[in-house]
Amino acid sequence: MSLTTEPTKRKPVKRAKQPAYQRIEHDLRRRIANDEWLPGVLLPGRRALADHYGVTIPTLELAIGALIEDGVVRAEQGRGTFVATGRTSDQPALAPQSDAFPKPIDRTSSATSTVGIVAFDWTSSPAPSSRANTNNDFSAAWAATIMAGFEEGLSGFGMHSQLFNTYSPVGDSYRRIPLDQAIDHLLQVQVSGLVFVLYDVSTVMSALRASNATDIPSVIIGDRDPRFTVPTVYFDQRNSGNRAATHLLECGCSRLLFFGPTETTYSRERLLGVRDAIETNGLSANSLDAALFSDDAHPHTSATARPTLVAVSDAFGHGGEIVGVIGANDDCAIYFMEYASELGMKPGVDYKLIGFDDLPASRQFGLTTLRPPLVTMGNRACALLRQAMAGDHSDQSICVRAHLVKRSSTGSGKHW
Repeated sequence: MSLTTEPTKRKPVKRAKQPAYQRIEHDLRRRIANDEWLPGVLLPGRRALADHYGVTIPTLELAIGALIEDGVVRAEQGRGTFVATGRTSDQPALAPQSDAFPKPIDRTSSATSTVGIVAFDWTSSPAPSSRANTNNDFSAAWAATIMAGFEEGLSGFGMHSQLFNTYSPVGDSYRRIPLDQAIDHLLQVQVSGLVFVLYDVSTVMSALRASNATDIPSVIIGDRDPRFTVPTVYFDQRNSGNRAATHLLECGCSRLLFFGPTETTYSRERLLGVRDAIETNGLSANSLDAALFSDDAHPHTSATARPTLVAVSDAFGHGGEIVGVIGANDDCAIYFMEYASELGMKPGVDYKLIGFDDLPASRQFGLTTLRPPLVTMGNRACALLRQAMAGDHSDQSICVRAHLVKRSSTGSGKHW
């Protein structure tokens, strides 16, 4: 018998695998401690981080939640998650790790805290007598309200704005300053980001290319789905049409009339939404009539708006039906109200009426309308631009929806 024995082979101890959220939490702490993301910088979006770490968003939320609880980061509703500003600079750096996740360019520091706003706004300028029409006044009012919401958001981040107004008065008229000139001017004053208020997406992109400024973080605020992969805040025109029609149907209307211009995108989108509501509620397509005029976008200056209404008015009022009328905008709704008044009919009593955009006159006329969330659009654009300035391009567009404002024009009444 041998006096020596083989050493006993010990089985390796199985160590519990560290949960994914803890690994992510540790890595995020390391990055922040090593100043990859400085205090006040917006972290990449949840989707971008989840994709990078190969986990689901709920798993990522566990890691972020731990950092929030420890005060390493802070979350702001509707804006994102930011590195806490109270972190001391003498915290020990954690060991570096090889990582392909790009370090974001911080354009939000105090040295680059100016954002350029490009808008066509004459609300603060003397009004040339021949300059424009009601629609332009209304667009300028929209731009001013959107800018107020945007600047409100900027001030919360300690940043400020510089406006380039593309409206230039010339005697009794005005001219539009080309968009590329506006961009060139703002680049000369070294803005760190750009926002375009109520501009067409393709026009903005062409101007950015002409100015070699496609690398500057930019956001476009518009009134329709851009169908481009550029950061955009817009409100849903089609959904607004759906909600307008649905409200009239809920008020007891069994027939609908849509009145508006044929050559405008907003009118076509809203009409599609009305048709969606007709289909969703199981009504026949014959429940909807469309009175469309084509020679002008504004009924009060159109030669065909009134004949169009006359042509369809005989189709209503039969069989005790409650008729709901949808103006493509408040201007169209008010025009219909004036036309119906000549026939001795009152809104909310003899018919139901709704418009869009909440023009100042709509309140005076008691017009139910869909109000665009202009201040919200400005706030959301600010958050989206700041996110892009911090190097996170995961969110390309934000869609917001109009608010239904109920007034007497859809009140209870008798059949038409």
